[in-house]
Amino acid sequence: MSVKLRSISVTTLLILAASPDRLMTRSVRADEASAWRQRFLDEAPKAWERYRARVEKLQGTVRFKGEEQKPVKGLVRERWFEIKHRPGCLLLLHQDLLKDSEPKTTGRVSVVNPRYGFELRRSSPTSPWVAIGVDTDPSDGFSLKDPPNEDLELWLTCPFTYTLIFDPLRVVVGEPGFTLKDATPVKRGDTTWIKVGIEYRAPSDKPRLPSLKGWVVYDPDHDWVIREFDMNLKWWQLDETMVAASTATFDYDVLSDGFAVIKKVAETLNYPKKSFVESWRIDFNLKEADVPSGEFTMTAFGLPEPAGPRRPIPWFAIALGAGIVCLLLAFYLRHRSAHGSSTA
Repeated sequence: MSVKLRSISVTTLLILAASPDRLMTRSVRADEASAWRQRFLDEAPKAWERYRARVEKLQGTVRFKGEEQKPVKGLVRERWFEIKHRPGCLLLLHQDLLKDSEPKTTGRVSVVNPRYGFELRRSSPTSPWVAIGVDTDPSDGFSLKDPPNEDLELWLTCPFTYTLIFDPLRVVVGEPGFTLKDATPVKRGDTTWIKVGIEYRAPSDKPRLPSLKGWVVYDPDHDWVIREFDMNLKWWQLDETMVAASTATFDYDVLSDGFAVIKKVAETLNYPKKSFVESWRIDFNLKEADVPSGEFTMTAFGLPEPAGPRRPIPWFAIALGAGIVCLLLAFYLRHRSAHGSSTA
């Protein structure tokens, strides 16, 4: 009995002796986590604004391939995009190659320049373009069926938004609905990235947006771009059983000044309750370049330029013209009257 008590006492003493070290270790880790969390909040939003400004110079192509993994394995969709833009001008060319496992060759392009906007279609990559819509009235911002700014925003800001998790989720941590759970460093070779745990509650007035829960790995040395993510999605406002999981890795070409240009994204989307899994590969070929303004015209696609809008004559021009006519008429009548008097 005494031996057993003595053994328990020794064990208790050892635990008590080790407890201060454990408590100190936990405290140090908590302080480090708090410091990383604060660094993320202080630096990341500013870095994303810098990155958004810098991508205004990126031009090039994006190639997208979607492959079904479950229930049937095989390539199900493939398309590529061409991106061009400059101040006052936007162009997005969308060329289908495969859709729903069937060949599809339809292409379309949406373009805006300071004078007009237009949309063209073609039946294959080698077919001539046909105009399907032209808007020469800039007062309404050029109403197009497929405005190019939406997809441009998607591809150029995906390194720091959640649009690749779900297209309309063009949001960043820190905006309403987000809860930042933790931030810890992770080693990837010789570099240190930051793993951030987040939760996002979709707004009640947007039921088609999913809520998120998971983690994202950011690169603090390159404008806090996304390097990896692992997210659970739930459309709680539509259907409690509507859930999915999305994981991805991002690769970049780092320029000499440290700017990271998106190069490739590999992503997997899993709907467990539907037994459906699809993987995506997105290859980017983007470079900083200036595009001549002539490439944003219908002439660049072998079509004639549109006629300008027939604008109404301003009221002041009408009033001025009426005034001039009245003066000329008065002068004529006065001259005629004076001439008639002299003849009499």
